[in-house]
Amino acid sequence: MHARRAEASAGRRAPWPATARSGVEGPVTFAALFEEFLAISAARGRSPTTIHGYRTAIAGFWLPAIGELELGELSAHRLDMLYAALLTKETPASPATVRKYHAILSAALNQAVKWQWIASNPARLATLPALEHHALVTPTPAQVRALIQGCAEVSDVLGMFVLTAAVTGCRRGELAALRWRDFSDGELHVRGSAYNVGGVRGEKQTKTGRQRRVTVAGEVTLRLEEWRARCEDAACTAAVAYGEDAHLFSNDPDGAAPVNINSVSTSFRRVATRLGLDTVHFHSLRHFAATQLISAGVDPRTAASRLGHANPSMTLRVYAHSTRETEQRAAEISSRVLVDTTPPAPGDGP
Repeated sequence: MHARRAEASAGRRAPWPATARSGVEGPVTFAALFEEFLAISAARGRSPTTIHGYRTAIAGFWLPAIGELELGELSAHRLDMLYAALLTKETPASPATVRKYHAILSAALNQAVKWQWIASNPARLATLPALEHHALVTPTPAQVRALIQGCAEVSDVLGMFVLTAAVTGCRRGELAALRWRDFSDGELHVRGSAYNVGGVRGEKQTKTGRQRRVTVAGEVTLRLEEWRARCEDAACTAAVAYGEDAHLFSNDPDGAAPVNINSVSTSFRRVATRLGLDTVHFHSLRHFAATQLISAGVDPRTAASRLGHANPSMTLRVYAHSTRETEQRAAEISSRVLVDTTPPAPGDGP
């Protein structure tokens, strides 16, 4: 196929230098580039979730759109037309989706530049749609308590999972990957993250690739200790072993396998809908925990460390609304100096 395309295009333009791949010489198509890009991304340790996202976008959009094109045939103008079509079709893609597709294509083309398959990356010159900024949906403390209770009525595991998410701000995959050896001295040691993509379940590194410790205290510590005792009792009743390697949140008596995070999200949404909280998703619990921290005056570095953000600037950027609330309270405190202060009457001394 490469050879036929090379012959057909030879008369209309000068092809890029021949590149040897898989025993075939000739201009490289985008289908070939994507195949190589996916292979090297997996070999470099990109997470299964990321690879699944790449495959979905490539198979669903990029291969039908440009798979048969040779690398040298793509221009910024052509990309702009593709993106415009995505944004104006009968069921339009969101600007965020277009930018996600673009990021995958640009990463593949950057790799092609490194391999010297093309001289430059045309995606860098494309025009991207502006992102739509939506206010974060953050439930109130009363709503979170109702959600915890509602989930506990569905199952003990779900209720405890949601409670821990609300007070720690951990991602659902991070919670699912926790084992009892990760809980000691009032700390949860977040080492990895459970995933479920394409029906394949497993565990990987955290989103940032870093481990962290999240301190819990007071009632939360007691609840976790009580939860372990209940899990041990259930294992004893089932006549199975239950030890340090057991997952905190599991539907198995021995805690061998973590809960299915997709099932957790689905069950949570059902409870939220039943409570009239249609806009609340499981990730809203993370927003709730972060907002509580920032609004309470916890410094951004500590908040970022607890949430597992790469740096404090991201925490401030995402939760700037909480920062403004804190600033408003600070301004009100400062203004108290004027309360009950009356100007001196004319002629009065200082």
